[in-house]
Amino acid sequence: MEKPWEDDKLVVGLTGGIACGKSTVLQFFEGRDWETISADDIAANLLADDHAVAEAVAKKFGGDALLPEGGVDKRKVAAVVFSDSSKRRWLEQLIHPLVHEEWISQVSRSVRTRHLVEIPLLFENHLESLFSCILTVFCSQKKQLERLTSKGMTIEESNARIEAQMPVWEKVERSDTSFHNDGDLDHLEAQLNVFLQRFEKSGD
Repeated sequence: MEKPWEDDKLVVGLTGGIACGKSTVLQFFEGRDWETISADDIAANLLADDHAVAEAVAKKFGGDALLPEGGVDKRKVAAVVFSDSSKRRWLEQLIHPLVHEEWISQVSRSVRTRHLVEIPLLFENHLESLFSCILTVFCSQKKQLERLTSKGMTIEESNARIEAQMPVWEKVERSDTSFHNDGDLDHLEAQLNVFLQRFEKSGD
């Protein structure tokens, strides 16, 4: 896949397992004056605000998949798609091209030189060639389950979401670098500091 921007634009891809800390890493980079983009946030906005997306979801899942005030009821739809892989694939085929188009547009329009784009299914969607390098944040499955259940999910729901993605160890193996996030935030930020040093030394 060809990059739609000049080579002097540094674009790092961020991925990892669910509840491994991608959003926290995104915030760290933002605090270091990087342009940050979240595919999850773009998808959430589409489900909440895009009328065509809502109509398609209602046609597929029924009218009760929508909220009274409009937009998709993400909790109800998630309960369906994480128990039915064919419906999950359908939803991904609806949403992913729109998300892809939006984050590509945001990077292309940006006047900044350093970008971090968070994409949970980066490897699953074969997007590796678009990035200067790829970073995976990972933690143990025990820690994932702790974080998901603390948000109100059952063990069954949590395991279904973990198993719906590529194993996180495989993402680590395919990445240029990785951050371990079983510990505290200081430990995570220390890994970020080491990662950023490579760009300071190279002058990128």
